[in-house]
Amino acid sequence: MVAAQAATLREPGDAPRLRLEPASSVTLHAPRKTGDPWIIQESSRNKYYRVGADEASFLGELIVRDGDVEFASRSTKLSRSQLEALCGWLIAHELVVVDESTELTVQAAKTAASSGTGRLSWGSLYFARVPIGNPDPILERCKDWTDGLFSKSAELTKGVLILVGMAVVVSGWSDFVSDSTRLVTASRGLSFLAAWSLLKFVHELSHALACKLYGGHVPQWGAAFILLMPIAYVDVSSGWLFDSRWRRFHVTLAGVVSECVLAATAAFVWSQTTTPWLQLFCVDIIVLAVIGSLFFNANPLLKFDGYFALADLTGIDNLYEISAGYARYWGRRYLLGLAEEAPSLPGQHAGWIRIYALATAAYRAFAIWGLILAATYLLGGWGIVVAAIGVVLFVGLPAMRLVTLLREAHRCGRFSWAGAFYRISTLTVLGCMLLFVIPATGSRSAPGVVQFDPPIVLRAPSDGFVRRVLVRDGEDVEAGQLLMVMKSDALQSEVERLRIELARAEQIERTAHLSKDTFQLGHARAELRSLKEQLDDANDRIEALKVRAPQGGTVVARRLQEAEGSFRKEGDELLLLGTSKSKRICLSVTPSQASDFGRLGDRGVPIDVAGCSRLNAAVQRIEMRASVQPADASLTAQYDGPLPAILQDDGTAKLPQPHVKVYLSLTESQSRNLRCGQRCYAYMPRSHVSILGNFFDDLRTYIPL
Repeated sequence: MVAAQAATLREPGDAPRLRLEPASSVTLHAPRKTGDPWIIQESSRNKYYRVGADEASFLGELIVRDGDVEFASRSTKLSRSQLEALCGWLIAHELVVVDESTELTVQAAKTAASSGTGRLSWGSLYFARVPIGNPDPILERCKDWTDGLFSKSAELTKGVLILVGMAVVVSGWSDFVSDSTRLVTASRGLSFLAAWSLLKFVHELSHALACKLYGGHVPQWGAAFILLMPIAYVDVSSGWLFDSRWRRFHVTLAGVVSECVLAATAAFVWSQTTTPWLQLFCVDIIVLAVIGSLFFNANPLLKFDGYFALADLTGIDNLYEISAGYARYWGRRYLLGLAEEAPSLPGQHAGWIRIYALATAAYRAFAIWGLILAATYLLGGWGIVVAAIGVVLFVGLPAMRLVTLLREAHRCGRFSWAGAFYRISTLTVLGCMLLFVIPATGSRSAPGVVQFDPPIVLRAPSDGFVRRVLVRDGEDVEAGQLLMVMKSDALQSEVERLRIELARAEQIERTAHLSKDTFQLGHARAELRSLKEQLDDANDRIEALKVRAPQGGTVVARRLQEAEGSFRKEGDELLLLGTSKSKRICLSVTPSQASDFGRLGDRGVPIDVAGCSRLNAAVQRIEMRASVQPADASLTAQYDGPLPAILQDDGTAKLPQPHVKVYLSLTESQSRNLRCGQRCYAYMPRSHVSILGNFFDDLRTYIPL
């Protein structure tokens, strides 16, 4: 390694100065193997940077030759524009300081400014990092205990555990799908956040422990926030100094492997426990670990663990910049028709880098729009503001810079506005035509719930409060069994009033009898009969507050125990009662889906119910009157169901868009095997619907259009 002394960077006839940081701060490490990168270490901020051989040669000559740029430039293959970009990068990362301005340093400063953090205050709405401290002393004390977690036998055990976890999930796939479909519902928010935080803590801790295993330094850890969602982070950039590629790989992928191990453990717990909240928490861990690994951490198209592993495997340290540069060239050249030279690519990797660059650009655009839509969905009203800022940052500002570039190119004769308009409009029209013509494949799912056919609905006989609930959801009851006791203060007051009136009427009747007043006696006896009828009716209404089963059957009512102490109006539904041998499935579908079900005729509809094998059910009838009232409350997010819902002032929920009820008949054997209230999914083949039409149809389920 070569220590950096004070150095100058000169041009012929000028005396500008670019001074590197003192030797105690910046160090240049030579590669230990041919083809490995050079490492710049900035010890005061615990930063490490990997550079190529040409960049390292230039920097090394600056250091050794006391900053003689003319001599240093002779030892490198870098062009003047590349040297300017290199100097800009050095300035942006505070590895050099500028004493005097020249053409070269001014351009470098511009380059540095363009790559600075001017958007940090707004961009922090999407990503912010908060350092907490230096975990290295604690990790060093725990090193003897934790090194065994990354031994060869431990890694083999992790692999076996992951395979076992996959097998457990596959064997209980229908139950797992049923639990995972309600992942992003309001009542799962705390479980979701806890699972996410646990996964990210284990992920980053594994990076840190693996780095310490090979003698690395972990100078910082903290919390980062993506859309206000917390994730941990650690600085393990010292792992770049490891001479073994396997060790660097181990540090890079340790987090992903640990997440998979945690997910496999959660899968085993999920399969064994019967505690509902623990089952759902384990499902949250499994789903988040899989999604996080496939779409983010292990995905080489984003600058996370997968990208760094790919860059280390191929030996292309600036793969991100190379691919981004080629994607910009491709868009300008082939979409806009801008006459521009193709950027140079590493010869032996040029083919796949071209494909990688385009795939990366498309996936990053998808990720950015995903963050913007997630901000709108997760943050409510503030989400619209955050989304608008995201559109300005990630779309508006780049578009403004592109327009400025195109204006300059047009003045130079390298660009035609008419040609660009023709290309873009042609591609847009062709793309829309394809999306409207190509039919959507596969099938669409519709949520449903098992119901009695027909269900006996027990309703509140009068206004009053639920005093006691004597049964539970799913309990079998006999005819006449007491199910619930209600209390009505208004009825009790009415009874007391009638009793007083009755006593008064009896006294009048006795007085009239003693006085032999025939007229008064007849009037008193008529009033007495009327009051007795009213009192009997009031007593019957009080007795009706003791809700009894009209016949034997099974009780169905979600969160029935929570009804105690609640107020019910006369006619409000209290619970359902039905027989186990006669059931149906009620689906909640969009109007377009309802027409698809209507075309099935006698053909069966595939149904998936948690804990049961797939079954077929025939369409019984379709209620074509669409309504925003849910087909069953259990299907809404208010009760952890799959359908989004809008909570109203009276505590009930309505759907964002009108839905139609579709009823499917079940055979007696199917009815006996299914429990009333079970959620299920029906699968309808897509027919005569294009990809774009299907997209908007599904979007209407969640967003009013």
